[in-house]
Amino acid sequence: ANFLRETSGGKRRYDFFLAACNADVVRDRLLSARDEYKGIATSLEKHEERGAPLADRVASTSKLVAEASRRDALERDVSAAEAELAWAEVRKVERAAGAGEAEVSRLKDKVGEATRREESAVEELGRLRALTEERTREREVRLQQLHAAQ
Repeated sequence: ANFLRETSGGKRRYDFFLAACNADVVRDRLLSARDEYKGIATSLEKHEERGAPLADRVASTSKLVAEASRRDALERDVSAAEAELAWAEVRKVERAAGAGEAEVSRLKDKVGEATRREESAVEELGRLRALTEERTREREVRLQQLHAAQ
């Protein structure tokens, strides 16, 4: 309505005020505005009707995403717990292997000691056999001397 401030264009101002004062024009404009608002309201209702299922879908999708996130977090927790259990089992096996190696070393030492004792016993047995054979020869020689002296 800039033309109302202008000094020229009196006809336009007159037509504007005439239209503004005419009840039929005012009523037609009001009805036109009411129809336009009704159309906007109808359009808004349609958008709201379309929006409600979308909002429901968004809400259900959000719930699904939240549930999937919880499941994913649980799966990560389970995976971490399984990994920790596996590492605990590995450490347990490593400790057992270390203890087994120590036991094997101890048994090897015992076997070595037993082998040395056996070798010593075999040497002693050989020495005793040689001594026994020597004494047996000495007795045979004495017996032969006794038989020869008789």
